[in-house]
Amino acid sequence: MSKSSVPGIRRTPGVCGGDPCIRSTRIPVWLLVETRQLGASDEEILEDYPTLSRHDLANAWAYYEMHQAAIDRQIASRESEDDLSSQTSEPDIRCTPGVCGGDPCIRRTRIPVWLLVELRQLGGSDEHILGGYPTLSQDDLDNAWTYYELHRAEIDQQIASQESENDLSAQNDVKIRHEERDPPLRSILR
Repeated sequence: MSKSSVPGIRRTPGVCGGDPCIRSTRIPVWLLVETRQLGASDEEILEDYPTLSRHDLANAWAYYEMHQAAIDRQIASRESEDDLSSQTSEPDIRCTPGVCGGDPCIRRTRIPVWLLVELRQLGGSDEHILGGYPTLSQDDLDNAWTYYELHRAEIDQQIASQESENDLSAQNDVKIRHEERDPPLRSILR
């Protein structure tokens, strides 16, 4: 990890492509700058990224002032990636090895398609889902539903896999609580 000229901004090889990020997060400075350039206020950004503080945003803005050309190039690079991806059949769904287990996610997020599909299957409306994930748009949901239609077996398997992981986790929680209440005999005899 390398420190930057601005406290609270870090560049870590292999994390967010080595782009400068807010400390202890995977939120790149270019994303915050682009969000601000698109008209979002600091309050709206903090609402969308509740782990950030006003101090984090001040650091991001200071870093941008010192490295404006580099950040502008990163934003332009992302825009050209978006232009290329819009020419594919599923432009806004990305499978990135090492991110969310490689499961397909909404671009620029860690929100897997299977989670959105599961919420919908549980009766959540698009409005309800968008309320829970304010950084998503209706287009993002439409892309998720299209991806699901094209890859139904894959997404259904991911949902089933998550359900079985949740079942195992719940069983372990019960076992831990039981052992805390009734410690194993060998721990009592020590």
